[in-house]
Amino acid sequence: MADNASASFDLELTGGTVSQSLAEQIGKLNACTLRLLRRAETVGRPDLTLKAIREARANMELLARLTGALDEAPVLVQTVVVMPGPSDEPEPCLILDLPS
Repeated sequence: MADNASASFDLELTGGTVSQSLAEQIGKLNACTLRLLRRAETVGRPDLTLKAIREARANMELLARLTGALDEAPVLVQTVVVMPGPSDEPEPCLILDLPS
């Protein structure tokens, strides 16, 4: 394969390798997204601004995943629910007047 300026090559990063052309494409996509974000802010369109923010966040997340900068280790969440103990008094919501 002939070497030229547009040939893709591997870029060493924390989580492995990502092709330089892919990283460049994501960079260009993010630059375009940020331009649209600034334009939406300038014209006072909060709906478009929020959409552009979401896209910029997704671009950053994708780049972080590809470079290994995003820690995706599973997180264990434990919840402890404390319930009151039994009492001799009946619960008011359980007292029913049923016809005999």
